[in-house]
This record gives sequence, C-alpha cells and structure tokens, in this order.
Amino acid sequence: MNQNDLYIKGILPELNFKFMFVHIQNTLDEIHQLQNFSIECKTLLGEVLAGTLLLTAKDIKENHEMISIQIETKSSIKKIIAFATANGEIRGTIIPQQAHWDMQTSSAFGEGIFQVNKFAYHTKKVYSSAIELQAKSFEANLISYIQKSEQTNSFIKILSNPVEKSEIYAYIFEPFPETSFQKIEELADFLYHLNSKEFLYNIFHSNNENRKFLKKFNVKFLQMNEIFFRCNCNTKIENLILSMGENEINEILQKEGKLEITCEFCKKKYIYSEIDIKNLFLK
Repeated sequence: MNQNDLYIKGILPELNFKFMFVHIQNTLDEIHQLQNFSIECKTLLGEVLAGTLLLTAKDIKENHEMISIQIETKSSIKKIIAFATANGEIRGTIIPQQAHWDMQTSSAFGEGIFQVNKFAYHTKKVYSSAIELQAKSFEANLISYIQKSEQTNSFIKILSNPVEKSEIYAYIFEPFPETSFQKIEELADFLYHLNSKEFLYNIFHSNNENRKFLKKFNVKFLQMNEIFFRCNCNTKIENLILSMGENEINEILQKEGKLEITCEFCKKKYIYSEIDIKNLFLK
C-alpha cells in the first residue's frame, strides 16, 4: 500500500462491525515544523489527532461535519485542541508546546475535562458532550468517553512510537446497532490475542494486507483516503474580529496602530490596518 498518511474504512459483514484504520506520520511532522513541539507533545498531539479522526467514523457525513476533541487539564499539559473531518483533514495544537514528562511511567493528564464537539456545517449547530479527564493515557480517556457518552462496545487502539520516529497507528471497530453479544465477544477475543503493532503495520505496509485478518472475517474495504493538514484560519480570524465588535477593534487600533493576530495552528500572522478593518466590517 501507499505509505503516505492514510485512513481506511470498511466493514466486517459476518460480525456486523464497521472499522477504521489510521496511520499518521508525515502530517504530524508538518504540524511539528510549524509549531515546534517537544517530542512528548508531538507524540501526544498525534495520538489525539488520530483519536479525533477515529470519531469521524461514527456516522458523520463527508464534507458536512467536523469533529473536535478539546482537553483541558491541570498538569504539565494545559490544553489540547484537535480537529478532523471525514475526508481526512486534520489540525491541532497543544499548550504549552515544550512540556515534558516521563512517557513511560506517568500520564500527561491530571484533573480536567475531555470534551468532544461535533460541528454540522449544513445546520450551523455545534453538539457537545464531555466527561471528567482521568490521569490515564489518551486512549483510555477516549474509550471512557465512548463508553459513557455513546454507550457502545467499540474497540479502540492507538499506538505511538516517539523514540524512533513520531508515527501513529490507530483503529476503531464499532458494532452496528443490531450486532449480537456473541459477535462482539468473537471480535473481542480476536483483538485480545492480537499483536496490535504488527497487525496495524501490516494493514498499511504489507502487500498481503494481513491475510489472516482478511480471510477470518471476510473483510470489505470501502474507502481509503490520504490524511492531510489544512488550516482555515483566514475565515476563522475574520469571524473572531467581527465577533469582538468594531468599537473594541478600533480601541486596539488606536493603541497599537494595527491589529496583529497569529493563528495557533499554522502560525500564520495576520496584520490588519485601519482600512482593512473598515473594509471587513463593511462586507
């Protein structure tokens, strides 16, 4: 298979499950070059981006909706924001970007909030749900969120390798509503005895695409697309300025002589003059 960053969607018709596999490396490197994270932050953000992308497998329509995960915590990490769409678009940031912790023995998380937002473009509505963040791995918190907020027997695995290279692999298996407990147990047993690292590597890099898995469950691959970074900050920053109101913006202009805003995702700087602001509010 192509070794670019990819996601793969499909179904297990005999078990009545749908699934999504994710591989992220180049896109994470691109985001790292823009934001210059510590290796710990880069790896953790990669896991959150992969998890956010996995959530797009849960009944959202391509190009019509976006999922975000927002984490706020009282620990070495203060905030993480990640966005993903069903067509593979991702972006995200982590604060502070140079935080460090022992990835082998401690969690980056303390007490906090784990929130998932679903943006529906066609209705302009935002649907949000949240749980208490636990001092565990991101994967454990994501599983806890799905169990508590959506009450489904989904199986999730997120693997990262920060030592050799920042490379993220992930999967989600989600049962359809009518899936029997027996079928859920059958897949659970298969995954329990699985070498997840080898399994996911073979899905993306082996020519036989893990024949044991394909043959055992009569796997049907339905979609394979590239994952890519994209920032829509131009529209976002204009909306931010408009939401602040013309009077408040003019006060800033009088003090500073210009309005300067830096996008937190791509680090692009926007500089607005008094004329720029007048034209923006006249649109």
